Amino acid sequence: MEKARQDVPDLDSQFERGDFAPLLGWLRRSVHRHGRKFTPNELLERATGKPLTAAPWIAYVRQKFGALYALQRVPS
Repeated sequence: MEKARQDVPDLDSQFERGDFAPLLGWLRRSVHRHGRKFTPNELLERATGKPLTAAPWIAYVRQKFGALYALQRVPS
């Protein structure tokens, strides 16, 4: 989603309107067209330009739930 949001900047506002076609278009261009040519990790790197990491998901969860539950970041 991080890369899709970069490539389709108003993606969230389109979701709010119930328009998922831009995401489907991005998926078709970046993922679906390759079929089973690549391993999942290779496909992910081709689509996003980066290897798989948990960092985008962790950032999403912190943003989504941090304010709601008054969570504070724990130093690493």
